Amino acid sequence: LRAPAFRDRVLAGGPALESTFDADALRFATAAAHETASRIVPEIVLPAAPPGNEGGFPQGVVLTFPGQGAWDPRLLREVLRFDATARPILRRANAVSRRILGDELLHDGPEADLALSGNPDLGQVASYLTSVLAARYLLTFGIEPCVLLGHSFGELAALTIGGALDPETGVEIACHRVKALQDRQDPPGGMLAVLCDEQRAGELVEAGPSLEVSAVNHSMQTVISGTREDLERLAGVLEKNQIKSVRLGSRYPFHCELLREAADSFGGAIRNL
Repeated sequence: LRAPAFRDRVLAGGPALESTFDADALRFATAAAHETASRIVPEIVLPAAPPGNEGGFPQGVVLTFPGQGAWDPRLLREVLRFDATARPILRRANAVSRRILGDELLHDGPEADLALSGNPDLGQVASYLTSVLAARYLLTFGIEPCVLLGHSFGELAALTIGGALDPETGVEIACHRVKALQDRQDPPGGMLAVLCDEQRAGELVEAGPSLEVSAVNHSMQTVISGTREDLERLAGVLEKNQIKSVRLGSRYPFHCELLREAADSFGGAIRNL
């Protein structure tokens, strides 16, 4: 399997591939194999148009907007490289961020220097902006999504692309979210993805008074939120029981009662937006 490379196998085609993968998978793989550089192009992001819809996009396209844990600055760099209309939105977002948080969201230099400033919480705003700009770019190709699906913080981007908010208002909401979180007085917290079902996770939260089941990603992955101290205690319990877990890149215990005060503050700040 080491040689030839899988990319070369895909381009060569043949009955072995055709008996293993369906036609859609092969079309996707062939398009990806032809790419020599990182690009955002509809033929890679979307499946090929089905028979009878040549020249157009398939019906039933769904745009999904991930939560902040999935943010990757490389995607924002790519959108800015391909879409000239994205730069003005980024500059207006910087102005909003300066006004509310006293800090610039991203450095908008000529080389697309998108290194975040010293405030790691601004990654939340960057996550929102990345989803919105990427979706705007795809829509210019004539995509007409039937559903806009936001997961957790991604709901804000879905609302924006759906027309409920303009991008600047969305940035303002994201900034107020950051400010509400920064103002909370609770001890440091976080989130832990645990490879077990919800019932077992409900038993595990007994390891610490702040722990809560905060999300069920699927039948065998449950997220637990709480203070950093309680999560560390829980990690020890998991290790003893040989249950695998992954610490999420979150500085806050989202989807958890510990953020009640921050949620109330956030709601008051955005009530008129």
